[in-house]
Amino acid sequence: MAIVVDISNIVDRKSLLAWLDGKPHSFAKIVSHRAAMRVAPIYLDFLFSSENAATSELTALPLLWVNLATGTLAYCSLGEAKNEIGHNLATTLAFADGGEAMLAAPLDSAFTYAIDALTSAAYTVIGDMFLPNAAAAVSYAAEAFAVDASIAEAAAVAAATENEASVAYAAYIARSSAATAAFWEVVQRDCMLLIAGEKLQQIALWPNVENPLEARWGDISTLLNSRESDWSFWIKWYLAALRGEKLSCEMLRLVAQAAPAGWTQEPAYMSKLIAEIARTIP
Repeated sequence: MAIVVDISNIVDRKSLLAWLDGKPHSFAKIVSHRAAMRVAPIYLDFLFSSENAATSELTALPLLWVNLATGTLAYCSLGEAKNEIGHNLATTLAFADGGEAMLAAPLDSAFTYAIDALTSAAYTVIGDMFLPNAAAAVSYAAEAFAVDASIAEAAAVAAATENEASVAYAAYIARSSAATAAFWEVVQRDCMLLIAGEKLQQIALWPNVENPLEARWGDISTLLNSRESDWSFWIKWYLAALRGEKLSCEMLRLVAQAAPAGWTQEPAYMSKLIAEIARTIP
């Protein structure tokens, strides 16, 4: 018998898993996908930092595509294309592991948690264990957000003297806990909207709250616009998600079907291919 959990009590992986039990599969797909999308700027920021710039495009493209394919499978009626895109997604996950950047990142870094959220959300839409994967994806996203939000406090703990340590640690815990709670409140809002029958593809990623990663995304989009490769599609796609603006499922389907063969190509090849697809669909 499923445990009845009030939406206001969804505050961690266990409570979300209990709430999702007995709900439509689409609920798990959408909630996990949106959670992973919220922390995408965290992994992009890490990848495009100066230390990782040499491989950033090669790594970022398949990661973004995994986000896109996951959302396409979560939101769109795809007919026979569903199985093909699911196969493409499973294939691409072998590439979308963060590459050398993942090896360089600490296991408990915001980047690592954001990648874990991305991959768990992907397995939610293609795997049999969709409930635990969905709960894991949201939990990892909350961890990524909390770790990222409390970076300054964590640094203060590391630099604190013995006399300062307890105060610094208390500040870190307070900041991390507040960020975690804030993220789960947004997840609760998604759950309420799903129960109300709302179409979440047309709801902002951070509904009714200010996007705490807005400045980060602004810096990333500016950087992408300055690159030689054409990133215009990805900027448009992520902005649409942030704002709750629905994109053509036909266009998303074509991008999802075209991608995997190109991961062995140069980033410019895939960027051009995807941009050309996007231009063919109004």
